Amino acid sequence: QNELNWFGIQTAEGKITANEYFGIHNHTFFDIYTAIIYICWIPVPFTFAMYLFFSKRRKVLVKFLFAFLSVSLFGLLFQYIYPAAPPWYVELYGTEGAFQEVSGNPGRLINFDKYFGVNVFSGMYNLNANVYAAVPSLHCAFPIIQLFFAIKYKFKKWGIFFTILMISTWFSAVYTNHHYIIDVLCGITTALIAIATYSLLIKTKYNDFLNKYGNTIS
Repeated sequence: QNELNWFGIQTAEGKITANEYFGIHNHTFFDIYTAIIYICWIPVPFTFAMYLFFSKRRKVLVKFLFAFLSVSLFGLLFQYIYPAAPPWYVELYGTEGAFQEVSGNPGRLINFDKYFGVNVFSGMYNLNANVYAAVPSLHCAFPIIQLFFAIKYKFKKWGIFFTILMISTWFSAVYTNHHYIIDVLCGITTALIAIATYSLLIKTKYNDFLNKYGNTIS
């Protein structure tokens, strides 16, 4: 209800959520683009980590992995404290009988599988063990961590790429019917909390430990 009140889109039939709006106003280009963006949370941080490793910036690599782990742990903690269903769940099952046992669902990502005759997203989300993990959106948090490190260590080209990826991920999370705008904002907040925590710890003796570990793998 808060999503509708705060971010609802006015139509001739009344107010609807952005997710419902994109369910009516969608396009093949965005179906494909958002699917590609949405799966980037796996290969992109891995590729960036490999870049840091092979470019001999291994102290930065260790700190990046620590920050990435931190935002993941914060996100998982919040998800278990406040379990919340994604928009596709509400669309299929409504708001009654919450927390029933259901399988994962690819949401609007299924369109990508249909276009190309593959089983990428349907296979991935059918294995999802917890569908009540929409808040916060870690998909939307991860690119912020990557952008933070690109800016902090002056990786200009990576920074441009991460900026595009970050904004595209926020859009994709809503377009694909996996998150409400509130979930996205909570993901952003989680990333900022993780960055703040990292920035505080890096001023303590923990920084020496990370640097020592970075030297070990150099």
